[in-house]
Amino acid sequence: MSFRIVSVAALGLVLGVTACASGPKGPNGPRPSMSGAFVAKPVALVFASYDGNTDRIVTSAEAAAGVTAEWRSADTNGDGDVSVFELQSWSAAALGDANARPGRLAFDADGDGRISLIEFQRHMTTEFNELDKDADGRLTRAELVRQTQLPSRDANGRGERGRGERMPR
Repeated sequence: MSFRIVSVAALGLVLGVTACASGPKGPNGPRPSMSGAFVAKPVALVFASYDGNTDRIVTSAEAAAGVTAEWRSADTNGDGDVSVFELQSWSAAALGDANARPGRLAFDADGDGRISLIEFQRHMTTEFNELDKDADGRLTRAELVRQTQLPSRDANGRGERGRGERMPR
């Protein structure tokens, strides 16, 4: 279990760190353009924690077992359904924030304010399939992250980046 926690923490650290480097002429020379940052959806980190055999691949069987265990941990009062309040607590613990996506509306397919095991499994299966880019029934670490564009650092509006200028206040 501690290896799983360390693995998920290490994955989060790797995803959160981007390298900054100056160009070949030193700090005042041209800098290479950065194409973007790598990020992971909170639910991707949850799936990473389901890697039971620590091979850095989450199979559909590992995901199914993890999802069922996750739902049981979310049903804190043991009544067979996850309430809105239980889902918020689960989201804070599993996804990192009570308001992180997926939220209640994604899980509560019938809109009754309670999330059954079937509803939870169906939505998590949808999330798994969206992350499984090659549709092979396995999630690799590469499938759990995506690259995003960084905002432009063009402070003067002329399409130039850098040059030591400050952003307007």
